[in-house]
Order: sequence, then C-alpha cells, then structure tokens
Amino acid sequence: MRIATHVRLFGLLLVVSIAALTVRPAASPQDSPIATAYDAYTAGQYAALLQAFPDAQAFDQARRDLQRTLQTWVRAWRPSYAAFLLELSFVAFDRNWDDAPELFGGIRDMVIGREEDPGVDAEADAFEITFHRTAVTYFLSRLRMAEADAYLNALAGRVDLEPAATGTPRLVDPWFAFARAMIIDIQTSPAFRDGPRSTAAEWDLAIPPDDSNTTRLAEQAVAEYERLRPYPRLAAEAAARRALLLVRLHRPEDALLALDESDAGGGDETVRYFSALFRGRALEALGRTDEAAHAYERAAGVMPGAQTPAVALASLFQRFDDPAAAHGWAERAATTPAAAGDPWWWYWRGDLRHAGARLDALRSARP
Repeated sequence: MRIATHVRLFGLLLVVSIAALTVRPAASPQDSPIATAYDAYTAGQYAALLQAFPDAQAFDQARRDLQRTLQTWVRAWRPSYAAFLLELSFVAFDRNWDDAPELFGGIRDMVIGREEDPGVDAEADAFEITFHRTAVTYFLSRLRMAEADAYLNALAGRVDLEPAATGTPRLVDPWFAFARAMIIDIQTSPAFRDGPRSTAAEWDLAIPPDDSNTTRLAEQAVAEYERLRPYPRLAAEAAARRALLLVRLHRPEDALLALDESDAGGGDETVRYFSALFRGRALEALGRTDEAAHAYERAAGVMPGAQTPAVALASLFQRFDDPAAAHGWAERAATTPAAAGDPWWWYWRGDLRHAGARLDALRSARP
C-alpha cells in the first residue's frame, strides 16, 4: 500500500463527526477551483467537469482543494453539492484516479448520513433514491460488478423492498433488488465467461451444461428476477430478462411462460422489444420456425432501427433455405444507420437507458 493512502481524507471527512476534525479551518469554497467548477455545473455547464479534470494528475493536484471543500460542504449539506460531487466522482473513475473509490465512498456516506430519517421528507427521500440508482447504474454501465455489489451492500438496512414494520425507518424501492439481479445476470454474459470464444457462441449465448459456475449464477439471477413479480413497475422487464436466462439454460418452454408474463405486464418500448426478440430465440430453440420469424418481425416493428432482429431473420431464413428472404433481411441489417439505436447492444450494461433521466433529475436538485 502506498504511503499516500494513509493520508487520504475523503472517506474520513464525511463519516466522522465534525467535532473530531482537527485540520485547519477550511477556506471558503467560493475561493477554490472546485467551487468554480461547481458554479459552472449549477449553471448547466456540465462539461466543465471534464475540462477541469482532463486526467488523473488533475485530481492529484486538486486533492487539497477537494479536502477543504468537502469539510465545508459536509457542514452545510445540500442536494446540489451531492449531485455535483457524484458526477465528479464518475469523472475520477473514468480518469482512473487511484483515490476515486475513497472520494466516491465519502460522497455516498454523506448522502446516507443526511439529517432527516427516511420518511420525514419525501423530496429528500426521492433525491436519495435517485442518487443511489444513478450511482449503481454508472457501475453497471462500466461493468464494475464489484463496486456495484459493494454499493448495494452499503445500502443494507436503509433501502428495502417493503416498508419497515418496526425499528429504523427505511427507504422503499424494489429497483435495488432489480439491480442486484442484473449484477448477477451480467456476470453470465460472454464478457465474463471463461474458455474459448467464438462468433457462434456470442450469438447463441447458450450456457454450456458443463459450465457449472455460469449455470449457478444464471439460476441465481432467475430466482432474483422472480422476486420482482409483485412490483408492476419492474415485473415486465424482470420477466423478459428472466426469459433470456431460461433460453440460455436450455429451458425454452419456461422462457415462453416468462415472456407471457412480460407481455401481460406491459413495459416500455425497450421491454416490448426484448420480449419479442427473446420470444424469437425461445421459439427457434423449440424448432417452431414460422412462429420465431413472426416474433423477430414483431421485434423489428417495435424498434425499426435495430439490427439484431434483422440479423436473426437473415440467419433463420438462410438456414431454412429461403435465400430471397435471407438476402432482404441481411440487406436491412447492413444498411441500418450506425446512429440508430438497438437496445440489445446495451443489454449487458444494466438499465443504462434510464441514466440520462436520472442525471437530469439530480442536476435539477436545488438548493
């Protein structure tokens, strides 16, 4: 461990009592470069963070300023401080700054340690939930599974599926159970699997029966998704994600039942797309070719700019000796504009599609 580690103050500044701090009085944050970046941030100039911290060295140079500013801000906590510092910590991670975890942990603890207990101030509760969601979504989007899991563990006893019947009040949000399921699910993806890789395996996604570790994780994720059945806002997407796992576990009949649940639960455009796409996979695994083609076509209709259903249809028709149809879908896949969105490419990044809205909610927090 480097000697510098022993003098990192970020976590300390935010978790010990103010009375215990013995460093010299903090300079006014209005006189600091961090405060300058904060002023730009609250004025809507969000790129100011990227410009102010182009590399890890810039964070090293700002270490003392960060320490002084955090000392001041922890005494007068406000949501806009937390939102700014959260995005600053994201930049620190992306710049591979060694002290990013300490900075991030301190900011998280500052939010958890706010004065009001859960249930006292609905607006403060909503801000905190959005803050935690945004943080976990960031880690999932970067495939930082260990950090995402550690963050959820830090929320144990503070956020739960149901209200507390007795004892310490808790925040209630089933999304965090959904996030835990996604953490496990993502670790079954090709990016995390050991052994030889092939294009066929990447497309098929089937989990080999002799891959006991991935099988165990997949079954665990299925069980975690099943826990979300009683929660309408998440049930449809959880069922669709469960269905893909069941296809990959060579259980296509069970996958179809899960997809029926997903379709009955509604869901946004992305969930409907996933449901149709995964239904095509399940039906194809069962040899029900015509039905599979209809499912893929429905997916293409829900998301016209997506390449994945077009590729699936081209492959399907090629294997079943319909060269004209195969050529048509292959041409559509090849001519899809690069900028067109296909949610499948981001499937293994959690619910990244909501990250922008969550950031916007944090950025609008006042004071």
